[in-house]
Amino acid sequence: MQFIPIPLFKQPHLRQYAQQLYQQAFAAEDRFPFWSLRLFSLRAAIRFDAIADKGNQPIGFVYLIRGEGLLFVLYFAVDAQCRSQGYGSRIIVALEQQYPSDTIVLDIRAPDAAAADALQRQKRLDFYLRNGFQIAPYQWVEEAERYAVLYKGNSFNPQSFATLLAKTTFNLVRPTLQAA
Repeated sequence: MQFIPIPLFKQPHLRQYAQQLYQQAFAAEDRFPFWSLRLFSLRAAIRFDAIADKGNQPIGFVYLIRGEGLLFVLYFAVDAQCRSQGYGSRIIVALEQQYPSDTIVLDIRAPDAAAADALQRQKRLDFYLRNGFQIAPYQWVEEAERYAVLYKGNSFNPQSFATLLAKTTFNLVRPTLQAA
């Protein structure tokens, strides 16, 4: 498995693949404009990578923000045709190997039995818990939605998390974290 940077102007097939998967895997209200992801990925602290299997066939992508001792996984998607084959777990292991001193942080829509996608939310949480993530004692609150913050590593520092996002997004993303 390899991580292949998605360049701003080269390799349009990777960019198109990632954009299509991005639109399929994430609800519209959870997506930034795709052009902004590409633009922000020019920053040294941000990686936007396609993930390919042994045959160089794209099977997913990750969008990572690194700093403050954290690796924030803003977006992580595996192609629907490749799910339940262990790729997601192997990608997490690969991230741990590439960033052994960083705490990996991500957020997911908080479990909510009344939500239309309650089963999907629970499955996503179960996947991350099976892969060694812990639930942080904070939730990211954005408008009417709550996101569970998960981490894998030594600890989760909410101030470092907020600082990282503010610095790398020119203060466009400023998470409101509340005790869970």
